[in-house]
Amino acid sequence: MKPLAHSMALVGKQALQGAVRQRLKYDFAKKWEERSHRDLFQSVALTVRDHLVEGLLATESRYLEEDAKRLYYLSIEFLIGRSLSNNLLNLGLLEIYREALAEIGVDFGEIEVVIMVVIPMVATGVGDYGKQLLKRGRRGPPGKPRIGASNWVWGPQVS
Repeated sequence: MKPLAHSMALVGKQALQGAVRQRLKYDFAKKWEERSHRDLFQSVALTVRDHLVEGLLATESRYLEEDAKRLYYLSIEFLIGRSLSNNLLNLGLLEIYREALAEIGVDFGEIEVVIMVVIPMVATGVGDYGKQLLKRGRRGPPGKPRIGASNWVWGPQVS
């Protein structure tokens, strides 16, 4: 399947740069000079979400027009840490983002580091609850016993 190229990519790098700056200003009430790494990450992430929403709406319209059957699958076993890069890659926009950000003095690697350092435990896929379990060596939620003989447990198992 060919990656999607949406409106900002078609307009060019300047539109993308403007979108990041606009998100920073209006969503986070920050001047460009006052931005933190986290502010920059969130501004870029919101512009990527805009592309994803465009694709989602186009797909939904197509499914409704074709009266397509749907199969829903829910899985919570994923690592969220690399979602920004993965989404850009899947949209076919990773290189244009790298280039556009580089032109305004932002290294895309800086943004990826924010995921690993500033937003704790996101890169590993383990949230606060999983982190607590790992620290305490617990095998289930506080006050809840394991269920049945299947030895079903919540969170990661620690010996």
